[in-house]
Amino acid sequence: MYRSHLPEISLYPDVRPTFQALREYGARLGIITDGLHVVQKRKVASLGLQDLVDIMIYTDELGQEYWKPRSAAFQRAVVMLGVQPVEAVYVGNDPFKDFAEPNSIGMVAVHLCRNDILEVCHCEAGLHINALTQIIQVVLGRGR
Repeated sequence: MYRSHLPEISLYPDVRPTFQALREYGARLGIITDGLHVVQKRKVASLGLQDLVDIMIYTDELGQEYWKPRSAAFQRAVVMLGVQPVEAVYVGNDPFKDFAEPNSIGMVAVHLCRNDILEVCHCEAGLHINALTQIIQVVLGRGR
């Protein structure tokens, strides 16, 4: 039942406005998600994320070589989005599997730590933010 139900979940309030602002700027957006793909697809559908982004990569659907922290999914994302890795910003929340590989291919890796106090952990992210809206300035700063 856990894997087959449509979850009742919602996006953080800053997600839609941030994605809309990035789109207005001309950014292309994608999501790379780990986990059992049938479960992840239900989460994406429940959240309506497929309508907010250009690409979705379900690592489980593609095979073990795409599972984080391996670099294949990140490399696939930049190809699908039509950008070079150095033009890409990757936002993640898991210090153990989200940042080493984006860094290794030249992406800017940003740790989104959603809590009241910004925890700068011992992870390989180059930047740390505590609200998704902060990514707008990161992207705008790279476009100059």
